[in-house]
Amino acid sequence: MKLSARIPAITIPDIMIIRITVVLLYLVSGNLKWFSAEMQWVDALTSETWLAFLPSWLGHDGASYFLAVIEAAVAIALLAGVIFPVLGIVAAAGLILSSTVMLTLLPEIMSISLSGLILKEIVLLVAGLVLLRHDIRRVKRHAPCQRRLS
Repeated sequence: MKLSARIPAITIPDIMIIRITVVLLYLVSGNLKWFSAEMQWVDALTSETWLAFLPSWLGHDGASYFLAVIEAAVAIALLAGVIFPVLGIVAAAGLILSSTVMLTLLPEIMSISLSGLILKEIVLLVAGLVLLRHDIRRVKRHAPCQRRLS
Protein backbone atom coordinates (compact mmCIF):
# COMPACT_ATOMS: atom_id res chain seq x y z
CA MET A 1 0.00 0.00 0.00
CA LYS A 2 1.43 3.33 -1.07
CA LEU A 3 0.81 6.35 1.12
CA SER A 4 0.81 9.78 -0.39
CA ALA A 5 0.49 13.08 1.33
CA ARG A 6 -1.79 15.70 -0.15
CA ILE A 7 -1.98 19.23 1.07
CA PRO A 8 -5.56 20.38 0.66
CA ALA A 9 -6.07 23.60 -1.22
CA ILE A 10 -7.34 26.50 0.83
CA THR A 11 -10.67 27.63 -0.49
CA ILE A 12 -11.67 31.24 -0.99
CA PRO A 13 -13.82 31.45 2.16
CA ASP A 14 -10.91 30.11 4.23
CA ILE A 15 -8.61 32.78 2.83
CA MET A 16 -11.23 35.44 3.53
CA ILE A 17 -11.48 34.30 7.15
CA ILE A 18 -7.70 34.51 7.52
CA ARG A 19 -7.56 37.89 5.76
CA ILE A 20 -10.39 39.45 7.79
CA THR A 21 -8.99 38.10 11.07
CA VAL A 22 -5.56 39.61 10.37
CA VAL A 23 -7.15 42.91 9.30
CA LEU A 24 -9.13 43.07 12.55
CA LEU A 25 -6.06 42.22 14.65
CA TYR A 26 -4.00 44.89 12.94
CA LEU A 27 -6.73 47.52 13.19
CA VAL A 28 -7.23 46.85 16.89
CA SER A 29 -3.54 46.69 17.79
CA GLY A 30 -2.78 49.69 15.56
CA ASN A 31 -5.51 51.78 17.16
CA LEU A 32 -4.30 50.90 20.65
CA LYS A 33 -0.94 52.51 19.86
CA TRP A 34 -2.60 55.95 19.95
CA PHE A 35 -3.21 55.62 23.73
CA SER A 36 -0.75 56.25 26.55
CA ALA A 37 -0.62 52.70 27.96
CA GLU A 38 0.42 51.27 24.62
CA MET A 39 2.79 54.21 24.03
CA GLN A 40 4.60 53.32 27.24
CA TRP A 41 4.90 49.70 26.12
CA VAL A 42 6.24 50.75 22.69
CA ASP A 43 8.69 53.10 24.40
CA ALA A 44 9.92 50.28 26.66
CA LEU A 45 10.16 47.98 23.67
CA THR A 46 12.14 50.37 21.51
CA SER A 47 14.44 51.72 24.23
CA GLU A 48 15.99 48.32 24.97
CA THR A 49 16.39 47.03 21.40
CA TRP A 50 17.92 47.90 18.06
CA LEU A 51 14.84 50.07 17.40
CA ALA A 52 16.12 52.63 19.91
CA PHE A 53 16.57 55.12 17.07
CA LEU A 54 12.79 55.47 16.58
CA PRO A 55 12.08 57.66 19.64
CA SER A 56 15.10 59.86 18.93
CA TRP A 57 14.02 60.39 15.32
CA LEU A 58 10.25 60.58 15.84
CA GLY A 59 9.91 61.77 19.42
CA HIS A 60 8.64 60.04 22.54
CA ASP A 61 5.15 59.32 21.21
CA GLY A 62 6.12 59.48 17.54
CA ALA A 63 7.43 55.91 17.51
CA SER A 64 4.06 54.64 18.68
CA TYR A 65 2.24 56.82 16.14
CA PHE A 66 4.56 55.57 13.39
CA LEU A 67 3.83 51.93 14.25
CA ALA A 68 0.09 52.69 14.41
CA VAL A 69 0.16 54.18 10.91
CA ILE A 70 2.17 51.23 9.57
CA GLU A 71 -0.28 48.72 11.06
CA ALA A 72 -3.27 50.66 9.69
CA ALA A 73 -1.66 50.79 6.23
CA VAL A 74 -1.03 47.03 6.27
CA ALA A 75 -4.62 46.37 7.38
CA ILE A 76 -6.07 48.61 4.65
CA ALA A 77 -3.81 47.06 1.99
CA LEU A 78 -4.79 43.57 3.15
CA LEU A 79 -8.43 44.49 2.82
CA ALA A 80 -7.84 46.02 -0.61
CA GLY A 81 -6.03 42.80 -1.54
CA VAL A 82 -9.42 41.15 -1.88
CA ILE A 83 -9.93 43.14 -5.10
CA PHE A 84 -6.34 44.05 -6.00
CA PRO A 85 -4.04 41.06 -5.40
CA VAL A 86 -0.90 43.16 -5.90
CA LEU A 87 -1.85 45.22 -2.84
CA GLY A 88 -2.44 41.93 -1.03
CA ILE A 89 1.11 40.88 -1.89
CA VAL A 90 2.54 44.16 -0.59
CA ALA A 91 0.45 43.90 2.59
CA ALA A 92 1.39 40.26 3.19
CA ALA A 93 5.06 41.19 2.77
CA GLY A 94 4.55 44.00 5.31
CA LEU A 95 2.86 41.56 7.66
CA ILE A 96 5.73 39.08 7.33
CA LEU A 97 8.29 41.85 7.82
CA SER A 98 6.60 43.30 10.92
CA SER A 99 6.19 39.86 12.52
CA THR A 100 9.81 38.99 11.76
CA VAL A 101 11.02 42.29 13.23
CA MET A 102 8.97 41.70 16.36
CA LEU A 103 10.30 38.15 16.73
CA THR A 104 13.88 39.42 16.40
CA LEU A 105 13.25 41.87 19.26
CA LEU A 106 12.00 39.25 21.70
CA PRO A 107 15.38 37.84 22.81
CA GLU A 108 16.45 41.36 23.80
CA ILE A 109 13.38 42.10 25.94
CA MET A 110 12.78 38.86 27.81
CA SER A 111 12.10 40.79 31.03
CA ILE A 112 8.47 41.22 29.97
CA SER A 113 6.11 38.24 30.01
CA LEU A 114 5.90 37.54 26.29
CA SER A 115 4.54 34.04 25.74
CA GLY A 116 1.26 35.33 24.28
CA LEU A 117 3.07 37.86 22.13
CA ILE A 118 5.43 35.23 20.73
CA LEU A 119 2.51 33.00 19.79
CA LYS A 120 0.63 35.92 18.21
CA GLU A 121 3.62 36.92 16.09
CA ILE A 122 4.21 33.34 14.93
CA VAL A 123 0.55 33.00 13.93
CA LEU A 124 0.66 36.35 12.10
CA LEU A 125 3.87 35.32 10.33
CA VAL A 126 2.28 32.10 9.10
CA ALA A 127 -0.90 33.93 8.09
CA GLY A 128 1.23 36.40 6.13
CA LEU A 129 2.97 33.54 4.32
CA VAL A 130 -0.37 31.93 3.44
CA LEU A 131 -1.83 35.23 2.19
CA LEU A 132 1.33 35.99 0.21
CA ARG A 133 1.21 32.60 -1.50
CA HIS A 134 -2.49 32.99 -2.27
CA ASP A 135 -2.15 36.48 -3.75
CA ILE A 136 0.90 35.54 -5.82
CA ARG A 137 -1.10 32.69 -7.31
CA ARG A 138 -3.96 35.08 -8.06
CA VAL A 139 -1.62 37.46 -9.86
CA LYS A 140 -0.05 34.64 -11.87
CA ARG A 141 -3.44 33.20 -12.78
CA HIS A 142 -4.73 36.53 -14.09
CA ALA A 143 -1.50 37.65 -15.77
CA PRO A 144 -1.92 38.22 -19.49
CA CYS A 145 -0.57 35.48 -21.72
CA GLN A 146 2.72 36.40 -23.28
CA ARG A 147 3.16 35.61 -26.93
CA ARG A 148 6.34 34.38 -28.47
CA LEU A 149 7.90 36.48 -31.12
CA SER A 150 8.52 34.23 -34.08
